[in-house]
Amino acid sequence: MFFVKNLFLSDFHIGDNMFFSKRVEQFITIAQKGTFKEAADELCISPSALSKGMKEIEGQLGVQLFQHSGRGAKLTSNGEKLYQELFPHYQDVSATTKN
Repeated sequence: MFFVKNLFLSDFHIGDNMFFSKRVEQFITIAQKGTFKEAADELCISPSALSKGMKEIEGQLGVQLFQHSGRGAKLTSNGEKLYQELFPHYQDVSATTKN
């Protein structure tokens, strides 16, 4: 829960009906798609904006989340831990907000 707790301190929004920030959604999308380009296309933002957002999260947490190789982005062990912590909550929030 270390990662989630640290992310929520700055990324948890209550006033605008968003329980997870765009950065959390972006992180999960990259993890699922495996490339910044595919994730950026799905999220309708530029790959450079997506990369900047992930650098912000990495800076906030003090760990590298992705291992870049060619066109791919593989989760590091810390990235995998964060994904495992966030994804169940992300699914719950996504399901709730779609209803």
